[in-house]
Amino acid sequence: MTQQSPPAPEDPLDRIFAYRAFDLRDRFPQPLETFREALECLQSERAYLPSWSGDIVAYLHGGDSIAIPERFFFRDEPGVGQAIVLPEDNDEVCAEVQEWLRQELQSPSDVERN
Repeated sequence: MTQQSPPAPEDPLDRIFAYRAFDLRDRFPQPLETFREALECLQSERAYLPSWSGDIVAYLHGGDSIAIPERFFFRDEPGVGQAIVLPEDNDEVCAEVQEWLRQELQSPSDVERN
């Protein structure tokens, strides 16, 4: 008789099926596979005033969603005000967001979800 190994622990991020980026004119209606793709939409020249109205939302299986806090992808720039992070910071930002999402998805339902 062969022994079966226990199932691998599920990654909480597997509960996310899509992301969406929002700007003032809602130019990115399609769902995106990754947070990085959503961030790149807000960094693109196609984005309209992302520092005023840019948002990124993670959609979960089952109908819930989680808004990614702006503090991850906007920075206060001296003399400019709020600005989207530079593309060279994307690796760091994506890692921070993944860690934050894992924690949020593992915490009790006191997390505000839409």
